[in-house]
Amino acid sequence: MEYASAISSRHDLSGEGEMGEVIRSFDWSSSSIGPLENWPASLHSTLSLVLHCRFPMALYWGPDRICLYNDAYRGMLNDAARQPAALGQPAETVWAESWPLVKPLIDQAFSGSATWNEDQLIPRMRNGQLQNSYWTSSYSPVTGESGQPAGVLVTCLETTEQVAVRKKIELSETRQKLAIEAAGLGTFDWDMIKSEFVFSERLAAMFGYTESAHLVQSSFSDRVHPDDRQLRLEAHAEAVKTGRLFYEARFVWQDQSVHWIRLNGKILYDPRGVPSRMFGTTMDITEQKAQADWLEKQVAERTLTLQRKNEELSRSEERYHKMVNEVQDYAILLLDRDGTILNWNQGAERIKGYTGAEIIGKNFVIFYRPEDREKNLPGNLIREAFEKGRARHEGWRIRKDGSTFWGSIVITALHDQQGDIIGFSKVTRDLTEKKLAEDQLRQYAHELELQNKELEQFAYIASHDLQEPLRKIQTFSELLRENLDNAETADRYLSKIDTSAQRMSMLIKEVLKYSRLSKLSEEFVRVDLNEILSSVLVDFELLIEQKKAVVRTETLPVIDGIPLQLNQLFYNLLSNSLKFSEQSPHIQITSKILAGDELPTETGLKTSQTYAQLIFKDNGIGFDPQFARQIFTIFQRLNNRNRYSGTGIGLALCKKIVDNHQGAIYAESAANQGAAFFIYLPIARKGTDEPAG
Repeated sequence: MEYASAISSRHDLSGEGEMGEVIRSFDWSSSSIGPLENWPASLHSTLSLVLHCRFPMALYWGPDRICLYNDAYRGMLNDAARQPAALGQPAETVWAESWPLVKPLIDQAFSGSATWNEDQLIPRMRNGQLQNSYWTSSYSPVTGESGQPAGVLVTCLETTEQVAVRKKIELSETRQKLAIEAAGLGTFDWDMIKSEFVFSERLAAMFGYTESAHLVQSSFSDRVHPDDRQLRLEAHAEAVKTGRLFYEARFVWQDQSVHWIRLNGKILYDPRGVPSRMFGTTMDITEQKAQADWLEKQVAERTLTLQRKNEELSRSEERYHKMVNEVQDYAILLLDRDGTILNWNQGAERIKGYTGAEIIGKNFVIFYRPEDREKNLPGNLIREAFEKGRARHEGWRIRKDGSTFWGSIVITALHDQQGDIIGFSKVTRDLTEKKLAEDQLRQYAHELELQNKELEQFAYIASHDLQEPLRKIQTFSELLRENLDNAETADRYLSKIDTSAQRMSMLIKEVLKYSRLSKLSEEFVRVDLNEILSSVLVDFELLIEQKKAVVRTETLPVIDGIPLQLNQLFYNLLSNSLKFSEQSPHIQITSKILAGDELPTETGLKTSQTYAQLIFKDNGIGFDPQFARQIFTIFQRLNNRNRYSGTGIGLALCKKIVDNHQGAIYAESAANQGAAFFIYLPIARKGTDEPAG
């Protein structure tokens, strides 16, 4: 007791930081380790060591593992300034939320064995939330007066930030490896001083090697095609001067097959300015070269043909040849967070037509069509790359000269060491030839389908509609032969034969008229539909007056079309409205301009164009809605021929004309409640998907 009192009398804990004062003023009488003056010398000496240390340290003492610690350790516990809640508390209370992880460490130290734990995950309650935290710590036993461990000395350092940084670096390296793998690139690292050459398995495979264990740098350079060795030497000489290596050359495998490879590299220099190291990538471009050669031959043949016809066309084809010849690389550029262009490579200049001086500093929206800008397509792609790390898209893009090309693009977010997005990379590939070929194939398939349907209809006509008058002619001819001696009967049969022959002639003329619409030999021009309607109304003046018909119309738009066919379209629709009525016809013609996304789904039309909607509505006899599609079939009649004249081809002609104009037509009706015909025609004539520019 005298020894403990002597210690307490001289051990005032002064000069041992704020925690020295707090520990001295703390009421220890109610704790399991008792009042300060009764503490053993081992506790006093160890606590003094802890309090004088500027490194985070804590001491857990006695069977309850009572917690004492220094000023540096307070930051680890987020303790209050004057009333440290952890002081004097059992370790189980201090580390309640992670006690299953901490308890084994303390127990092991109490058993006499020290521990070392690096970057250990120990969750902590912070700001009212359980958060992951990482610690590097040592738990060491402290021997008491009995010679047995009486406490545990803990030195620790929180490494949460360091662990997060390391994980980001690991993730970045993983992404870089995945990007290289996805791009199909080989990689190399050449120590030019030590002649050490490190390479990827993909690179070895590009050069025709299946076993790569004993390969050196010369194993690859020796496979350069004899005709390309000088090119390689010049590229390396230039790289020594500029620090950048780039060339494309042929390499000959052991089986004598030839492969094109593109090499990109960067040189590092030692303090004396001597090249010391080169690292870079390789890409097999054999297929690209073969495709480019094929395209070159195709363009050359077309150019030669056009030169024979017209010199001006020759110059145009030459420009096209140059354009296509250069569409063989990728456009690779960097964007800042707002989409401003920061750099420009040769591939971008070839594909888009701008030089670096013309385009750097401008926003990449310059490559997008006005309608895509209105939909904020560039901004949406940037946002997708920002949120998901990458954005892909295929669509029409605009070159400097205003022409368009089908581009396949990938925008990838770029991050700094903290993982914050600092900009984007954008890679563009010209797939125009492939796109046009696919569109042409779809167009051919569509035309073939339509022609097959027409063949089926013509087969039906030949077997049914055209056979009907023939059968009547044959029947009445037989009856005429049997009644030649009866002049009155013979005259009646001759009249019926003549009527059937006239109907046969009329059917054949209608079939010819329909078949001519399948061939678009007439050119599209700007057509004022008001003039078309006025002309048709003049044709029907007498019938309108006889039937006391009322025709109301609005101002109609001007569109690209074939005047004669549009005249026939209006003629047939008005003819039906005047013909199929039991009362004075009331016909209303209205129009509206619609954007593609405003079209009814029944039309099945493209949403990238603007259309004129025309509605012909009458108060006629109408038809059952179940026949809404059937009425556009050739020779399809829904009414008695003796009551309503005609061949049943009028609406089939209407549909054919609308199809020729790349539009749509459908009808709505109910029996004895009139009919409404909805026609949708493009305002401007366009190709399959996009103008050639």
